[in-house]
Amino acid sequence: MKKLLLPMRLYSLAALMLISLGACNQDTSGNDAVIKKYKEKIEAQQQEIARLKEALGENRKEPPSNIISLEQAEKMYHLYSPRSKKISKEVANRLDKPDFKATRSLYYKLDDLYHYLGYIRRQSKKANITPSGVRFYFGIYSDDYKRHKKDDYAGRQSLFFTPTVEKKITVNGEEEIAHLGYTLDDNFKMVLLKDAIGTDNRTGAIHTSHSNKQAASFFKLRTLSRNSNSLIGNELNGSPPRGNSN
Repeated sequence: MKKLLLPMRLYSLAALMLISLGACNQDTSGNDAVIKKYKEKIEAQQQEIARLKEALGENRKEPPSNIISLEQAEKMYHLYSPRSKKISKEVANRLDKPDFKATRSLYYKLDDLYHYLGYIRRQSKKANITPSGVRFYFGIYSDDYKRHKKDDYAGRQSLFFTPTVEKKITVNGEEEIAHLGYTLDDNFKMVLLKDAIGTDNRTGAIHTSHSNKQAASFFKLRTLSRNSNSLIGNELNGSPPRGNSN
């Protein structure tokens, strides 16, 4: 009888092991799907990083064509100093801030720059737009501008920037290629800054001869900038007021 019980016990143990293995396979099948999903996301992010590196020239061995020497940078910096002093004096008088010093540099974290470039690519792709570059616009914060409840940036010069799209325009009867700044509205439709705030087709400069149109366009831009699809970036920190002017 004992001899018969031993094989039966072995068969029972084997059956339990098979049932357990089957349960494990069922449990891990769901995990496999989750793992596959995350792998696909990681691969997509890696492809995006590779595209950004290519766009930023990280995969190129030769230096960019716009690199200048330290001597040229020094000359440009100090040639701007007289203008900076004039700005400081004018704004100091207007804001009644005797110690006001004009901003000489703007800082943007590298990770934030990567983030911005990736963001405009993703959002533009949803709108079926291929960005051609990024255009930087000079601007000034209003006298009543506050950041973190402080007025340190009030009246200071700054930059805002947008992606650009390549368009054919006619200048003096001749057709040429222009790279126009744009953003997106709530419906992922492209809005050119030349139409929204009156920037020049070719240079991106603000027209000064249409003040009424500018006021209406500026209101439109402010409305657009509040939506979740805005592509308009702004500097994060300027020196001064953050740190010195180095």
